Amino acid sequence: MTLDFYVIRDQYDSALAAIDRLDQRVQDPYLNYQRGSIAFAQGEYGQSQEYAEDLIRFDSTLSEPYLLMATIVPEQKDFEAPAKALGRMQTIGADEIAFKLIDVDPEFTEFAESKEYEELKRQFHIEHNGRDAKNQHPAHFNVTSEIQSQNPTPAGVPPSCPSPPSRRCRRRCRF
Repeated sequence: MTLDFYVIRDQYDSALAAIDRLDQRVQDPYLNYQRGSIAFAQGEYGQSQEYAEDLIRFDSTLSEPYLLMATIVPEQKDFEAPAKALGRMQTIGADEIAFKLIDVDPEFTEFAESKEYEELKRQFHIEHNGRDAKNQHPAHFNVTSEIQSQNPTPAGVPPSCPSPPSRRCRRRCRF
């Protein structure tokens, strides 16, 4: 709660001091996500990316550091790192609506039109509207009704796993 108080008021040095005090007590690597978010808010995009990468090295199944890296895109115009982060999110099954947001958010227009993003969508069979090219993964139907209404699964066709054919996602696909 103290962090929010400082961050809302743009008192980033105080927020970082609070994170450091907490880190001395609990030594939680997840605090690097908080540090990275604050670095991003301060315009320190390289530092923000370093914190995200540190957290990924600690636990590569968390979605937050990948989202933080993808958020840096409009600011740095570095499309390779966020494309890799989104690819890892897709592989671990943590991307729920990331592709949909990138396709519709004007801040990501350049990235959405980049060759790196196009290759990523081809690799994971993602259509331009953020959907699996064949069918939507069953877990995604709970994410947003907008996605459902835009591209419903055809009758009689079982939903397929959005992971590449060589891998099965961790969402317990039955197909």
